[in-house]
Amino acid sequence: MRKPEASLERIFKGLANGRRLQILRLLKVRGSLSLEAVARHCGVEASTACEHARKLRMAGLVYRKRLRHSIGLELTERGQLALALAPRLELSTARPWKKNQSTAKQD
Repeated sequence: MRKPEASLERIFKGLANGRRLQILRLLKVRGSLSLEAVARHCGVEASTACEHARKLRMAGLVYRKRLRHSIGLELTERGQLALALAPRLELSTARPWKKNQSTAKQD
């Protein structure tokens, strides 16, 4: 049995790269895309896009989908949830040295 921490660690590793976040946002807007299209939209080599896709798949954020003549990517439910949570995480880390308002009232 896998530890929950290991699964969570894989998810955060999948999100811990700006290019992978860009790919997730691209898939949210465009739906399923081929690896070649992802590489073209992101301005990277196909091999680089493939490596990012592998890490996103390992994190359970995307899945591979057979397209007509190529392999495509599509967001999983976990990937959609991660994108929905990302703005809240970004806001909460904007000023980490300041106390949260609810925490400050309790002190």
